[in-house]
Amino acid sequence: MTLRPLLALLKNLHINRKSLSFAAAALLLHLALLQSSVWQGWQSPVRHSRNETSVQVSLTTAPPEQEQKPQAMQAAEPPTEKIAMPAHKPAAKSMRNPAKDSELALTDSSKAVEPATTVAPAEEPSPAPANSAESIAETTAEPVQAAAPAQAAYATAVPGSVELSMSLVRSDPNRNPMYGVGTINWEASGNKYRMSIEAGIDMLITSINLYKLSSEGSIGQFGIAPELSTEARRTRAQTATHFNYTDNTISFSSSTAIVPMSNGAQDKASVLMQLAAIGNADENQFKTGTIISMQVAEDRDASLFVFEIGELEEITTKLGTIKAWHLIRAPRAGAYNSRLDIWLAPSLGWYPVQIMNTESSGIVTTQSVTKIISKMNVDK
Repeated sequence: MTLRPLLALLKNLHINRKSLSFAAAALLLHLALLQSSVWQGWQSPVRHSRNETSVQVSLTTAPPEQEQKPQAMQAAEPPTEKIAMPAHKPAAKSMRNPAKDSELALTDSSKAVEPATTVAPAEEPSPAPANSAESIAETTAEPVQAAAPAQAAYATAVPGSVELSMSLVRSDPNRNPMYGVGTINWEASGNKYRMSIEAGIDMLITSINLYKLSSEGSIGQFGIAPELSTEARRTRAQTATHFNYTDNTISFSSSTAIVPMSNGAQDKASVLMQLAAIGNADENQFKTGTIISMQVAEDRDASLFVFEIGELEEITTKLGTIKAWHLIRAPRAGAYNSRLDIWLAPSLGWYPVQIMNTESSGIVTTQSVTKIISKMNVDK
């Protein structure tokens, strides 16, 4: 740049000398600033800032260094990359933490791989445990197969068909005794049976039947196997108890209960002849102090009847003095609250020749044999 054009312009404008000198000084100052290094130094921060931004770009591209990790580390610890590079941390810190985390990840992955390598060879001896398991299964299967046919707790041989006439006395502590008659009718033929127990009042011309309990079913491995039992009272509707041998359950018409059935289960009628069948099969099964237990189903539920064999006693009946085994079922809390005494006579076919029921109220009902009529086994 030259000053001649400007001076010529100022002369043409007739600017005074003082103004001309001021303008010249300003122009000289302006030129000095343009040529000074201060201007150049002011531009250098811009260039430096550009270099800083380039450095920032290089920092953000630093994560690919983590991508160069061994594949084993990446496979074993995939979450470590995400944890090492949180979005809210500065880039510089994210470069340091992944390095530490990568070392931890390598150690962790190596630890994780070691069990894997140890488990892999463990698969080779696995056939041995399998064979041992099969051998165990085979050894355990043999006892199960052997135990499949359940063994009867007692040997049984049902007595022959008979009709027992019984006298009945009901003694109440608060009333006069009541007298009645009863019958026990037992019929067995082949593998079938039917039975009834009746009780009533004996009148001059006839008798009034007040109670009837019946049972029918089959005779099998466990002795008597009832299928249906019915109970009827003069003032109540008849109830039925069903024995289902397909699913081994007992059901009741007077309740919704379904009870699992045990082997040798009986009803209130058949239990008398089942006890007789045990003695009839082998008298050695009757010894003082021996316990005989069996499940007995009543009209609404089933419970375990536990009989203790007492002494071979002499009892007085209309048939004379009879030797009979005394069986006692004592009251059981939560099951029944009455005591049941039964006398079985070995010399008379093991039939029940006397039955006594003692209630918790003190009422005692006694049935005693008056006549025994043997019958031919008849088909149903």
